[in-house]
Amino acid sequence: MTHEEEDLRAKLLEKREELADRLARLNAGTRRGLDPDSEEQASELANAQVHEALGHEATEEIALIDKALLRLDKGTYGICVSCGDKIPASRLDVRPYADRCVDCEAG
Repeated sequence: MTHEEEDLRAKLLEKREELADRLARLNAGTRRGLDPDSEEQASELANAQVHEALGHEATEEIALIDKALLRLDKGTYGICVSCGDKIPASRLDVRPYADRCVDCEAG
């Protein structure tokens, strides 16, 4: 594995850990019981919906990172899964788990 690939792996693993920590905090927050006050319950339910959406987003991003790590292991990282072209480095800098080039993602 090249130094660049090692750096990329470290970056992906760091982001994965950050998301896993966020997900754990969100899950811990939604496990608390509801306040007996009905007005407070309405607010807590709204917050629970936001937490659920954020948790779903974090779970999806973790899955994308896991797939990127597998592509890195297989030597196919940075290659568009749709057209087979190389994904530009500028795209991978922004979305290191991207599996499609900009054209295929847009199309």
